[in-house]
Amino acid sequence: GGDAPYVVKNYALSFSGDRSGATDSHATTTFNPDTYSLWNGFTISFWVRPDEEMNQKSVILGSRASSPVARFHFGFSGAGVNNIGVGIGGNDVTGINNPMEVGRWYNWVVSYTGTQGSAGNRKLRLWVNTDARMTSNNSTAWTNQDEGMTIYFGGRNTEGSGYTSGFACALDEVAIYNTCIDSDGTFANEVYNGGINYDHLTNDYASDLVGYWKFNEGSGTTIADVSGNGNNGTFGAISGDTTAHPIWEEITTY
Repeated sequence: GGDAPYVVKNYALSFSGDRSGATDSHATTTFNPDTYSLWNGFTISFWVRPDEEMNQKSVILGSRASSPVARFHFGFSGAGVNNIGVGIGGNDVTGINNPMEVGRWYNWVVSYTGTQGSAGNRKLRLWVNTDARMTSNNSTAWTNQDEGMTIYFGGRNTEGSGYTSGFACALDEVAIYNTCIDSDGTFANEVYNGGINYDHLTNDYASDLVGYWKFNEGSGTTIADVSGNGNNGTFGAISGDTTAHPIWEEITTY
């Protein structure tokens, strides 16, 4: 007898990308990497499910300012090859072998030790699940610059253009820290093994969390930033088309 136990449902958002016939769905946020001095070091973790081939320039999430070039985006480098591209500061790292398959979930962890390190010790690292994909990038430069560009989900926010390089994918559990908490894969293993039940608010690094979108609303057009900084995501309307929105999906496992 009695009431059934309350079950918290897990959701993700899927985006359509911007290739021919797509509805160009994305989400905007007010998260500006400069606000949190991410050039002094950061870690970002997110789950992504590719829903189209990764054979052209496309971005899972991020931003790009053009003058001076300042990047904070994660996706694929294009040029007809199946390679990951990571844009950080003045660097656009391409040619990273991509192990992902369409339709499967993967966790990415990207960390950067920051510009306070000497040249040769500014480590930029990438893990896909527990697999180290970038192990020897030690000279990434990111000049302190206030370019005012906020990050988007399902594409990137490009200065002068807004939404560009859209990617058809599903996205979940985006967490950004303003310190490098992983240079050896320990954190990547922790998040991957925690799976759908992992909570960035209750781990040992939560005091450094500056952005966290759990994507668990399941309805509406807002993605709450539960880090406390209030940089919520808002469904973007493309060229006045207010129906071109991301789609909520209930998920039970990655």
